[in-house]
Amino acid sequence: AGTATTSSYISGALDIAWRKGSYEVLHVSRKLSKNGQDWAPSERNMIKAHLAQSFGFYQNLCLSFDSFGSDFEHQVTYGYLAEDEKKPIRSYDDNAKRKTMFKCHMFLGDLTRYQIEFAVSKDEKEILSKIAKKYYLEALSVDPSHGQPFNQLAALSGTQCYGIIAAYYYLRCLTSEQKFEAAEGNLKKILDKASKTQMNGHKDGK
Repeated sequence: AGTATTSSYISGALDIAWRKGSYEVLHVSRKLSKNGQDWAPSERNMIKAHLAQSFGFYQNLCLSFDSFGSDFEHQVTYGYLAEDEKKPIRSYDDNAKRKTMFKCHMFLGDLTRYQIEFAVSKDEKEILSKIAKKYYLEALSVDPSHGQPFNQLAALSGTQCYGIIAAYYYLRCLTSEQKFEAAEGNLKKILDKASKTQMNGHKDGK
């Protein structure tokens, strides 16, 4: 019971720290500036500094669990976990640490994804997108049963391959042991958009 309580306290503290210390700052800033469209250069720099500081906080938490480990070797592009006979995937036997690592990697992925809107060049955006994907895949290596990383991977995929990759990730999310409910609505939007595009294509072909 004590271990479960400790795990709940840590998980709750992380959620509050994320919501109040990281996400809400960006959310309120967007609302006050019409979704960031009229930020002054100094304001953009302050938001970027906030994202960098938040990133450092969660990265430091991950480093404090260094022996718990980050391991990209078992990850592939579409979220499958491939076991290596010589080096098996680590066993996460401490529930509190596992939850902490999962949340931290999700937060790091989100913070990297938020930085994309401040990227100047296409190359910079692609690099940030790849880094965010790596963190979401790392979250899956910590907890493969959780569907939320797939939802974020779908958001990053956008209209790539006519939305097929995003649809795949949403389906993976919805069929996960711990599915992320919002993915159902997101998948419907992707399918509706694809349907409208197809209908417009038929009209143009007439």
